[in-house]
Amino acid sequence: MLNPKWGELKTINASSILVPRNESSLVAGGTVKPEFWLATDRGQLITKTFRDNQTVSSTYYMQFGLRYLFN
Repeated sequence: MLNPKWGELKTINASSILVPRNESSLVAGGTVKPEFWLATDRGQLITKTFRDNQTVSSTYYMQFGLRYLFN
């Protein structure tokens, strides 16, 4: 009846796929061409945009309410 995917919290793996390699040697109007590496996440190449966030804060949520009636 209920979808098990509802309520899953996802985190982005990396904000960009390519990471500049020789940023310090680049000069505006210079002759050095930029080089890029593929971004990694936890030592491995990124294969998915999002990953499951499996922490205590993503699993347990509570809500408390307070109601006061004026008569």
